[in-house]
Amino acid sequence: NVQEEGLVKDRIFSVAMHPRSDRFVGVAGDKWGKIGVWDCGSVGRNVQEEGPDQLPRAIFAAFKRPVSQLSFGRLDNRKLYASSYDGSIRCVDVGSEAIHDTWVLSEEDDARVQGFKELSSGVMWACDHHGQVHRIDPRESHGDSKPKKSIFTLHEKKISSIDFHCDDYTMVTCSLDQTVALWDCRKLKKTGSQNLASRSFGRAMQSAFFSPKCDRMVAQNADDLLYLFNFQ
Repeated sequence: NVQEEGLVKDRIFSVAMHPRSDRFVGVAGDKWGKIGVWDCGSVGRNVQEEGPDQLPRAIFAAFKRPVSQLSFGRLDNRKLYASSYDGSIRCVDVGSEAIHDTWVLSEEDDARVQGFKELSSGVMWACDHHGQVHRIDPRESHGDSKPKKSIFTLHEKKISSIDFHCDDYTMVTCSLDQTVALWDCRKLKKTGSQNLASRSFGRAMQSAFFSPKCDRMVAQNADDLLYLFNFQ
């Protein structure tokens, strides 16, 4: 069954589903920084019979600019991470709507966080509008001090997405410069990093992600074509 409902008021920029298998909980981020949460209840629940208005919802303002990505925490799925075109990533408690942490990657007006990835170690990686990736390590913060942050320039133009192999150090980026590239994040330099492999396409690349088992990778470009890569 398909249920169509407006969760947030404005255009949706990002969506995510909670990873628990016994319940459907979806979130969506819109153009003006609002995040909507829709609790559809237990698996097998008949939403159409009960009516969508009977299902718990919440909408709260996390940013003032578009929400570029949403993802529930890999280490603690009670936390919802959200990034925005305002240059920041925030950790939100969906239940209380409290914001636990705010990591500002850039103060520049045109800085946009395009996407991010939390690793099993708790380290967060993010990509931006300037072709840079950011490494944020909350483990290295003490008290009120800010977590350690490193910045690496990898592409000449915007990086549209970032993802990691199951080994947690092989990273894939795709860019407006028409390339998809693999990197060993242990060997990155601030500038001039050498990639493991790179492929150029005729149009801007919009996303690239590893499969759950990391034996494949899929990439998409501005022609709405999908490219599937197999790893031996």
